[in-house]
Amino acid sequence: MDKEILKLKADILRFKSVLYDDNTSLPILNAELDNIKKMLTREKKMCCVYVTIGKENMLEQIYGWESYDEIIRLLVGNVKECISHLFIKPPIIVMSSIKGDGIFIFFSEWNAGNEITEQFVDYVIKRIKESISNVKVGNDLSKLWKKALFYFGYKIFSFEPIMRIERTIYQATEEARFSAYFKEKKREEKLLEELANIILRKEVKTYFQPIYDLKKEEIFGYEALSRGPLHSYFFEPDILFSLASKYQYLNDLETLCISNTLNNIDKIQRDKRIFINVTPNFLPYLTKERKIRNFLEDINDKKIVFEITEKFVIFEAKIYINFINKLKDLGFEIALDDVGTGYSTLERIAEIRPKYLKYDKTLIKNVSNDLIRQELLRTMLDFSKKIDSVMIAEGIENEEDLEFLKDIGITP
Repeated sequence: MDKEILKLKADILRFKSVLYDDNTSLPILNAELDNIKKMLTREKKMCCVYVTIGKENMLEQIYGWESYDEIIRLLVGNVKECISHLFIKPPIIVMSSIKGDGIFIFFSEWNAGNEITEQFVDYVIKRIKESISNVKVGNDLSKLWKKALFYFGYKIFSFEPIMRIERTIYQATEEARFSAYFKEKKREEKLLEELANIILRKEVKTYFQPIYDLKKEEIFGYEALSRGPLHSYFFEPDILFSLASKYQYLNDLETLCISNTLNNIDKIQRDKRIFINVTPNFLPYLTKERKIRNFLEDINDKKIVFEITEKFVIFEAKIYINFINKLKDLGFEIALDDVGTGYSTLERIAEIRPKYLKYDKTLIKNVSNDLIRQELLRTMLDFSKKIDSVMIAEGIENEEDLEFLKDIGITP
């Protein structure tokens, strides 16, 4: 009997895993299909509203799936709370798929206490949008939440006796999804045009951020940071570079950013290093672009450090490493950015042997109070010494973290 009970529990868990999204605890469409069919048969007219997170910001690719999952949970909780005040009886809410980021809301006049018209549905969507814009988000997610774009679509549909009811429901979900997708694509087209114009008009600016030597208590060097037009959608570099990569503008953007940096390099003291960000796939263009090549030949190359970000996938690892070695032979130093979070592995780092390892700020934050982060950092510091690299800590935000880093021997 005990074995049968255990088997039954295991079967129930397997059943739930394919019908319920464990991130939000909401069912998917198939789990609620019978209830939707009953409502449509009884009420004859329903609405399906679709809410989703726009893909053009590439939030999951930039910030990781864990943070993105939190945004989805926050969205679902906010939508559920909002509609609980809009309807006299709870609508049916389902996820678009397991681990998905879209929500379907099904309701009829029975739920709403109002006739299902376009005006009423527009009112519901307006209220949900207002609720989303006013949601209170913790500090860790507030920046990500502000960057999220939410899209809405809907379809009002009716019971058709001559049609299979399941097909009627699925078709309504597809039309609601397409309605939201169309708005998202229109937004993407506008962003693409804006991005192209920013590059064409050379509206990217360079800012030099100091890197401090904690031991000597002086500026060790500067990192050249690129930003889009102030107060624009493209001001933040994560958005600027991610969308440029998506739309095949990355080489044009990096050429512009490096040219800007080299044009302004005389503003920096001659004995200070300049860290210039490049993506792995741009390395071959460093010596091919005539303007950049001429600049590199004219300056004191020993103070230039090419800082390679590994947040982007590297398709040809051997070619990538060969170009790094060519840059070293020319006298340039190499830094690896985003160590601990990107596509860097210990094997890759050992092959490249960079002069500098920039430990990602997400692993530095509150390190003084986190034993696991401390051990990870100590291990990476020992490893950097063995390959004769200098560890640079990014994003130090408080005195406690600063003192801890000093104590374990991180200087820049």
